[in-house]
Amino acid sequence: MPSFDEIAEFVSDYTCVERSRLTEATTLLGDLGLNGIDNDIFLRKYSERFNVDLSGYLWYFHTYEEFHSIGALFFRPPNKRVKNIPVTIGMLHKFAQAGRWNVVYPDHRIPSVRLDVVLNNTIIVCLLLLIFIALVVAAVRDSQ
Repeated sequence: MPSFDEIAEFVSDYTCVERSRLTEATTLLGDLGLNGIDNDIFLRKYSERFNVDLSGYLWYFHTYEEFHSIGALFFRPPNKRVKNIPVTIGMLHKFAQAGRWNVVYPDHRIPSVRLDVVLNNTIIVCLLLLIFIALVVAAVRDSQ
């Protein structure tokens, strides 16, 4: 069973935050700024190092997406549909002892299709199509 100091040392090594500044109440997002992809990479390394099953982890309760999108202006992404649950180093210690992610999430409903992503992808496809059409029109003009 890993000790709290082992977990804190792991966090310190990953984040370059002095071990002496880390307590059980230190949060990954709020205090250490681990978000999005950084948070995902950190949790994978934590899982591998301490053999913690993350299959029950729901990212949208603990972090948010790093990029801003047009789609999110019209359709809320998953993390905007639930109340944030901060992850503390103390929680990481308890989960490492249990061998699994052990957050009891409140009842919630996340749509199976992310309309914000669908809108973003539609906009990208339309822009690419417009660029393609402009290139074709320019090529036709040049050939005449």
